Amino acid sequence: MFIESPAALPSIPDAVPGGGFAVLQRNSVGRLRAPRCPFEHGSAADAVTEADRRAAQSPGREFVVVEVVHTALVSGAADVAGEVVE
Repeated sequence: MFIESPAALPSIPDAVPGGGFAVLQRNSVGRLRAPRCPFEHGSAADAVTEADRRAAQSPGREFVVVEVVHTALVSGAADVAGEVVE
């Protein structure tokens, strides 16, 4: 399931923001297609179940389970004048 708005996540009981596993679709040229806000699963098993479910509903389409292996975050953002905003 793909979610287009972060505000929609709380209404989906199985969504795990920051869960680390997502199901993406591979397009016809082999590239992964991700929505703006992918639905995150809390375990690989849950994501695999979802990928299998979606594949069964969409014959000929490939679904891939991906796992977050690294995140990076820089604290503070520069405003238009170049000053750091905390």
